[in-house]
Parts: sequence; structure tokens; C-alpha cells
Amino acid sequence: MSKTKDPLVSLVKSYLSKTNRPFSGNDVFNNMNSKDSKLSKTAVFKALEDLSAKEKIIEKLNGKQKIYFPLQDNFEAVDDQQLKQLDQQLDQLGKEFNQVDDEHKHKASKLSAIKSGQTLAQISEQLSELKAQTSEMEERMKCIDSKAKGLDPKANHKLKNERQKLVTDWRKRKRMATNMVDMILESYPKPKKAFIEEIGLETDEQLKVDLPQM
Repeated sequence: MSKTKDPLVSLVKSYLSKTNRPFSGNDVFNNMNSKDSKLSKTAVFKALEDLSAKEKIIEKLNGKQKIYFPLQDNFEAVDDQQLKQLDQQLDQLGKEFNQVDDEHKHKASKLSAIKSGQTLAQISEQLSELKAQTSEMEERMKCIDSKAKGLDPKANHKLKNERQKLVTDWRKRKRMATNMVDMILESYPKPKKAFIEEIGLETDEQLKVDLPQM
């Protein structure tokens, strides 16, 4: 059997034999060019045509695109048991890939949410505002409880309604603050206590303040 004289033709034939899978001309050029940027696309296509013409490789027409792959006579035959094992391996690899892909999508979604969300400085500012509003509500609650003593039923009822509204707003703001802290902690590398200390947040527990009953 005569040897191919053109080095590129030999390289192309060797590449197809090593990979042993069908490729388009563009695939062959792109894959080989990633290792050797000096290759000419025209020369690679010509090498494929020469190999096909000399029946050194197989050429098939897939729609409007030519597909090339090596002669299978040079490879060992695979029995049914080996094919079954390969199918099982492919199935397992497919499951592992899907699992990794799902994890990647989940993490990418969380990262996108974090990037599109508020910055730590913005959230810290909002938490400070909520803290100030809560302190103000607490003082107003004490004032209302003090005024309620000795008032007539009508005035007392009005103060109770105002008190109830303040308690509702207090609960709402506390829930907002808790949700913001929990959202940050999902991607924060330190414990919750360290984060609270870092932004200077004072909790009801630290101040020994109990949320009033409705």
C-alpha cells in the first residue's frame, strides 16, 4: 500500500482515525485548527476530498453537507455484550450530565437573581430605615398605652385602633427585614451573627423587645 506523501493529508487521515466519528469539513478544520492555527481551511478540505477520492476515508452526503469518517475495516468489531455495556455507560453519563446541568442552571439562576437584586449597601440602608421606623413605633405604642388609661370608651377605642395599626406595621417591617437578611445569607460566606454585626443591625432579641400582641 502506497503511503500518502502530503503531510496534511496524513494528519487529516490520522485525526479521523483517532476520533473515529463523523465530522463535517468545517468540524475537521476547526478541531484541528485549535491545535495548529497555521492550517489552511482550503487545504484541509482538499485533503478530505483527496482521501475520499482514494477511498482512504468514507464520504457521505447529509442534506447539503458532506460528512467524513474513517474506514471501519481498520477497527475491531464490537460484540453485542460490549455494545450493551457501552449503552449502559452512555445512559449513566447522560443522567450525570443532566444532574450537573440542572445544578448549573439552578446556581446560574440564583447568581442572576443576586446580580439583578439590591446591593448590600442598599439593603443595609433599608434595614437601618426599618430599624428607625420600628423604634419610632415602639415609642408611639408606649405613648398610646399610657394615654389609654383613664380615657372614655370612645377615645380609648380610637387609640386601640391606632395601636393595632402600629402593631401590624411593626410585624410587616420586621418580616421585610428578616426576608432581606435571609436573602443575603444565601450567598454570604459568614454566619448570620457575623453579618448582623457587620451591618450594625440590632434585633428585637438583642434589645429585649417583645412584639406586642394585637
